[in-house]
Amino acid sequence: MSQRVMGSPFRYALVWTVAVIVVALLSACGAAAPTATTPATPTGVPTTATVPTSPTTIPVTRTAATPATATRTIATTAPVEASLGNRIGLRVGQTATFAAEGLTLRFTAVSNDSRCPKGPGIACATAGSASITVEASQGQGSNALFFTIPGLTDDTTRIGNLPNSYLIVNPYAGYRIQLVSLEPQPTFPATPGPKDYVATLLVTKP
Repeated sequence: MSQRVMGSPFRYALVWTVAVIVVALLSACGAAAPTATTPATPTGVPTTATVPTSPTTIPVTRTAATPATATRTIATTAPVEASLGNRIGLRVGQTATFAAEGLTLRFTAVSNDSRCPKGPGIACATAGSASITVEASQGQGSNALFFTIPGLTDDTTRIGNLPNSYLIVNPYAGYRIQLVSLEPQPTFPATPGPKDYVATLLVTKP
């Protein structure tokens, strides 16, 4: 009986001591635990992350440039009025009408052009030649007249006798028909096209 009375106070004191130690340890752990804080900006407002915006792209429509087109002069082939003793220029397919004579001349074709080209530094062994056909008509009849002009010649009325290989004058129905010039002259490296030629004729009556 005396041993139970003596042991109880000692047991209570031991339990109390253990409880105090546990509470002290818990308090110490709670004080040492770090507290996370949110850093504040100078104004006290938490920093907000800014998402960069993509620049706005404006679509650009590109229009392809239209290449310039060279405008070619359209040569007229309408009939022209002519008179004796006056030079007349005809394009291929064009007709000259001598109303007072009842005579017509039509420049029909260039059959050959081997004239030496004009240009600096160009030298040819021969001057070459060019040949054309002119259709002459009066009344119901018509004839094809053939002309051959030497190269490097601007005006056949200024030159003297020519070799037989050249033919610059044709008689027809009592008229004298002369090929004065054929333009343009060839130039290196370009050569005239059929629509470029102009034949200058001179018709007289001896």
